[in-house]
Amino acid sequence: MFPNFQTELMQHSEGGYHCKSVPLEKEFVVQWFSKQKLIPPIDYLHFLSEIGPGIFFGGLLIVHPLESPIVKSVESETKQLARLSSSNMFVFGYDGTTEGCYCLHSSEKAENVSWFSWEDSTERSLSPSFNKWIEAKPKELFRTHSYAAYKNIANLEGVKLVMDERAKFNVRLLSFENQLVKSPDRPKDLLPRFNKVILEITKIKQSQLAVLTVRMMRLDSKVGKDNIEYLTVPVSDIPVGSTVRREYYLFDPFNQPFTNIKLEFNPLIDLSSKMRVRFQEIKDLL
Repeated sequence: MFPNFQTELMQHSEGGYHCKSVPLEKEFVVQWFSKQKLIPPIDYLHFLSEIGPGIFFGGLLIVHPLESPIVKSVESETKQLARLSSSNMFVFGYDGTTEGCYCLHSSEKAENVSWFSWEDSTERSLSPSFNKWIEAKPKELFRTHSYAAYKNIANLEGVKLVMDERAKFNVRLLSFENQLVKSPDRPKDLLPRFNKVILEITKIKQSQLAVLTVRMMRLDSKVGKDNIEYLTVPVSDIPVGSTVRREYYLFDPFNQPFTNIKLEFNPLIDLSSKMRVRFQEIKDLL
């Protein structure tokens, strides 16, 4: 029933890019939902029994297990949803970044997939059926660049040379505004999701780098140590020996209150981390 998704799982199977559990017995799924007094769409039931729950596309799509004492599950997230909405929806997944969840309606007639926002308790429809929605995900979510993080590095020597080039810069965070705004280059965004930051960049020596990537951590949010975003800035026009101050807009994927922003700049890139793909200066070397 899911040829596009099955093909994606087979073609990009390296390094845990797709981490799925074993398929669930259809009878077990039917009985579980019956006990919860919920009616799952038939396509979703088939997905659980043919493919199973899992973390797909490096975390961009999470299909929850039905129940779990450790991780988010259909059971735990639906209980949270019930406190915010009187609809007959249940939660089945998550996109790995934003504050919301994927939902289905408990009904023999309604098959559409919806997105529910935890931020403002609103629902919007995404697709008329689970099958159409899930079969569109390989084309929508697969990124060659992201998948490279799960494979062996293609040009290790080239990456080392880039790290040598990164050592020719110093970067400091001078200030930030703790209020979300729209980025000037994305004025049509529905919601403001950026913090304005002022960086001080010094080019110590002549460098071949066109861009430089730094890690920015938002402190004291409920997301904790995972509230990190990467900012890539152009540096080719900075004169050697000069220090410049420039304004940038840092995306906030979580939209949670925080107290401070910490800039982390290290010329070395942790190549053991899958976040190495966030460093634009090595994207063609992975």
